[in-house]
Amino acid sequence: MKSGANLVEILEEISREVEPVIYEALSENASPEFQEVLLYPVKTGGKRIRPAVVLLSCEAAGGKPEKALNAAAAIELVHNYTLIIDDIIDHGHVRRGMPTLWKKYGLTMALLAAVQYREVISELLLKSENSKRLLSIVDYYIMRLVEGERLDVLFEQFGRGDEPYVVENRRTSVSFEDYIEMVAMKTSSLYEAGAMMGAVEAGAEEKIVESFREFGLNLGISFQIVDDLLDLFGSTSETGKQV
Repeated sequence: MKSGANLVEILEEISREVEPVIYEALSENASPEFQEVLLYPVKTGGKRIRPAVVLLSCEAAGGKPEKALNAAAAIELVHNYTLIIDDIIDHGHVRRGMPTLWKKYGLTMALLAAVQYREVISELLLKSENSKRLLSIVDYYIMRLVEGERLDVLFEQFGRGDEPYVVENRRTSVSFEDYIEMVAMKTSSLYEAGAMMGAVEAGAEEKIVESFREFGLNLGISFQIVDDLLDLFGSTSETGKQV
């Protein structure tokens, strides 16, 4: 990364480095007609914060960021993979100021794209000499993210009356501690995973990897609190989502 660069410049530089890896990985084993669907989520924007966490963590742990490019691309695909599913769960129509994938291409193509993303993520990580460790990190944090999403749905105070499980298990009282627990799983998971993956690719010892995990946890919680405040008090032009 350039020394003295501000955050916007760093994110722009990382986008330039990571996006070709993402586009190639998504296009490699897909028909030309399906490539349009697969590339849509990653071409509609996004700040690339999670791949930045991977590359900057790798550099901070003493490694060469270019060694972690596949891991950085993978974590961005995990993020977009979860957004595809999240928009289906929430019946969301707008993401990053554009129609969501399922709204633009239909539910069937969105679900197929999500399955394809999951396989491409694994293929990217298998290219690393640390593939076993990276895959175990991603698998674990996807499972944590699923639990966070489940809690987030149960924390909703109305709606989903046609979903028996949600109706029966809805949390009618949610404490701040409950909220932080949910956020730690739903949002921090990918920041934790990204920070750990960067440190692993740098060859850091386990206690250093754990320090990066704690950094990712706190970064993710902070990010989600700000995002939720924008959802409450911001506008669609500010958030790129339905408010």
